[in-house]
Amino acid sequence: MALVAPNRFHHLFLGRAAEAFPRAQVFLAPGLRRRIASLPPGEDLGDDPPALWRGAIDQRVVEGSAAGEVAFHHRPSRTLILADLAFNLRSGGLWTRLAMRMNGGFGDLAVTRLLRSNIRDPDAFARSLDAMRRWDFDRLVVAHGEVVETGARAAFGRVFAPWLGRLPEARASSA
Repeated sequence: MALVAPNRFHHLFLGRAAEAFPRAQVFLAPGLRRRIASLPPGEDLGDDPPALWRGAIDQRVVEGSAAGEVAFHHRPSRTLILADLAFNLRSGGLWTRLAMRMNGGFGDLAVTRLLRSNIRDPDAFARSLDAMRRWDFDRLVVAHGEVVETGARAAFGRVFAPWLGRLPEARASSA
């Protein structure tokens, strides 16, 4: 069993979860331990999957963003798993709808204004997205909102087009 804190925001109940499941292995987004020393002992994630899921799940540290997110690709189900890189909220109460509309994350798969403001190196961010785009996925699971059951590769390309367009091959094809 594994407990994963996939970015610098999704860790709030990790300590309680580790207490409830003391035999679970804990995995942390890069840099999370430096920010929050009180987290339970665990292994920092990188681009190479730990032995626990190697061969079934690929992972990629998303460079260029202050969120410090690690994206996952579950090979057997062809599923891309993201925490805060994209939201797909389509329902919710008045305050949720209002706040997420203002943040650009309501009504469709989208990159929120908050994430956009946390991109520090757009070229590194684009290279990370390109590596994820090369995975064989058709389904997308996000931490916030509905699952994209099919057509996720096209949806991914659409929402991340502003960054993917920065890549040299995209610039060469537009010349």
